[in-house]
Amino acid sequence: MNNKKIKPKFTIVGFGSAYFSVAVVSILLASVIFSFLFIVSGVSGDSVSDKNWYKYLSYVLTPTAISLSLVLFTKANGERLTEVCRVNKTGVKYYLYALLLTAATFFGLSGLNGYFIRFLQKFGYKYPEQSLPTFSAVNIILTVLTVCVIPAVTEEAFFRGVLTRSLGGANTVIACLIGGLYFSLFHMNPAQTPYQFVLGFCYTLLALKSGSVFPTVIAHFLNNLIIVILYYAAPTFGGFTGIAGIITTVLGTAATALFVFLLLIGKKGEEEREKEEYPYDYKTFFLYSAIGVLACVFIWISGLVQ
Repeated sequence: MNNKKIKPKFTIVGFGSAYFSVAVVSILLASVIFSFLFIVSGVSGDSVSDKNWYKYLSYVLTPTAISLSLVLFTKANGERLTEVCRVNKTGVKYYLYALLLTAATFFGLSGLNGYFIRFLQKFGYKYPEQSLPTFSAVNIILTVLTVCVIPAVTEEAFFRGVLTRSLGGANTVIACLIGGLYFSLFHMNPAQTPYQFVLGFCYTLLALKSGSVFPTVIAHFLNNLIIVILYYAAPTFGGFTGIAGIITTVLGTAATALFVFLLLIGKKGEEEREKEEYPYDYKTFFLYSAIGVLACVFIWISGLVQ
């Protein structure tokens, strides 16, 4: 039996950045195939867009593309999936940081992003209305699975696993800025860009410090879960307004700043110690991820001008 290990074709930096391009192309390809199947079947996407089954399919499309492309790309590069996704144990304090960030996100970042959306709307931007499956016990379970659990696991394995691993040798703040930028571009949603940029920055920081993907999976899951709960339990809730809105936004923003401060002054993680020994290869990172970035930027601009 041949147990010879395949020699990796990419360095750690090259693997993560190249996979960003692979993931984006895979997602776009999956979207094209998804649409093509409906065209071939003679079913119009507009005619079934309100159907629950169609929504579930659309929710799992991106996670499925990420999962399949990641498994294949990792295997082709001769690496272990658990290693590239940074499936490691970490301290309890990092899960507490994840809870702090979740609260800060809900009260602070959401409020600030609400102001940003209203700013865009003054210039004619139409914010897409959120639509989840109809209310029922079964639909709630399926929605939590497809909107909260699966995206949290797959997106965090992608961004705070593979991509953050490739950024481990960079300057911590620069790595977090890149992580935030790529996370916000990846979602290709102009109205959510500031929110997702700050969230991506904080998640990358938490992942770098903890050395694990688990704390950010928890934070990501809770963030999505809150949105689902509010949608069903308080459908008319559009965020805190007036004095309450100002107070919660200020407190939430302060909590976010506290989160960043505490982690930045904390003990150095393994990736940060590595950067003191080796110069980081920014050229390779940006070169290999260029295709994915350009595709995201093009779609982002298209969404803004519609």
